Amino acid sequence: MTLSTQELILIAICTLGENPNLSDLLSQLIRLKSGSPHQVRIIIVWNSNIEVGILIPPEVEVHRIPERGYSNARNLALAQRRIDESMMFIDDDELLNLQLSDSFHMGIDILDIYLTAAIEFPDSIFVGPYLPVDMDGRKKLPDWKQIPEMEHGNVINFGSGGNFFIPSAVLRDRKISYDPFYNFGGEDTNLVRSLARTGIMTRWIPSAILYEKTPSERYTLEWQTERNLKNFLINIMIELQSFKFSRVRRLFYTIKILSVILLGIRNPATKHLGLKKKYGITIAIFQHNLQKLKEIATNGGDVE
Repeated sequence: MTLSTQELILIAICTLGENPNLSDLLSQLIRLKSGSPHQVRIIIVWNSNIEVGILIPPEVEVHRIPERGYSNARNLALAQRRIDESMMFIDDDELLNLQLSDSFHMGIDILDIYLTAAIEFPDSIFVGPYLPVDMDGRKKLPDWKQIPEMEHGNVINFGSGGNFFIPSAVLRDRKISYDPFYNFGGEDTNLVRSLARTGIMTRWIPSAILYEKTPSERYTLEWQTERNLKNFLINIMIELQSFKFSRVRRLFYTIKILSVILLGIRNPATKHLGLKKKYGITIAIFQHNLQKLKEIATNGGDVE
């Protein structure tokens, strides 16, 4: 099977309407659309009560959903998909290419990279890296989080709403939706794990690169600590929710996580936890209290 020159692709940007990068991203996407041999549609899911406050090019559709939440916005985007369209999610703080000069030149077509991967790996969805750049979008910065050192096509167990491609073949045979429980985050990883249980693998495509405008706060210990803890708890919630442990299995799982917490030096997510929060997490796991874990993950419960 070879790559068609007339693939149908829907690119969705879910936004609260607060990121000043959105106009730059739209400008780059329109250039991608105009230079692509494929039939590309671009939509914005405006996840906010505020009015659209920027000039939206006529080539871009806008769909509004006032009820905030990552899953809510992504599900609305999926609902706009037409028959035979592949789906790509890009975050509003990202760019397709560095803005090295006023005469912007589009590099390798990220759509062709993903479409080729879809031929190579049927029954798969795909994630690519997004590299941190300064707030002007011109200069690469040190990575603020570890980028997986994996080969092209390696199977992964996490998602990334900021650089996520779902081929039309996968969407043709099944209905995909994001769990509203994860409106606070982790909805992409939860989706990946759910699909894996049905035989749909998620694969890493390191050449499908996007660039993320990264504020300096993401390099601070406080921000990194909060993000690591949130991701740690999201993974626990997904595992608890997915397998619906019995009381005995829950006990053993609690002991497993407790050992990770007590040996926090091995895990950056638990290294700085106080006793009160450690206790709250442990009890919530044993009681299968996903809501409590969610509150802790969003700084809503048992914080020092």
